[in-house]
Amino acid sequence: MEVTAQACALFVPLVEEGWVESEPTRAIARNYLAPLVSAQVDTVVLGCTHYPLMKGVIGNVLGRDVRLIDSAHETARETAEVLRTRGMANDSPNGARYRFIASDAPDTFLSLGQRFLGSPIDRVETRTLG
Repeated sequence: MEVTAQACALFVPLVEEGWVESEPTRAIARNYLAPLVSAQVDTVVLGCTHYPLMKGVIGNVLGRDVRLIDSAHETARETAEVLRTRGMANDSPNGARYRFIASDAPDTFLSLGQRFLGSPIDRVETRTLG
């Protein structure tokens, strides 16, 4: 097995600005991902919290034969399994309560959080660290 790593630092600000579906973003993705295309990778692990929001663009650049693994999804799946095996899972579909706390810029967190979750967030609390 051969592993190829590729940092894609500009993906983070592009996601945070909401520019995921723009032509400049696609051009940047083609540039960043060219080494992976050249290496003919078969699987790519999306190793940053922001990268799953770029999944469509990344998939288009890499092609349909490349498997994309969303690390956040896999972490959530594993967490659910651990909770189930330890008898700590909440089986009530309506029992979830959410509380969002940011250490800085709650408006930015609100905007980004809604983009990540794909659903509205009522409010964000602010707490200072330390």
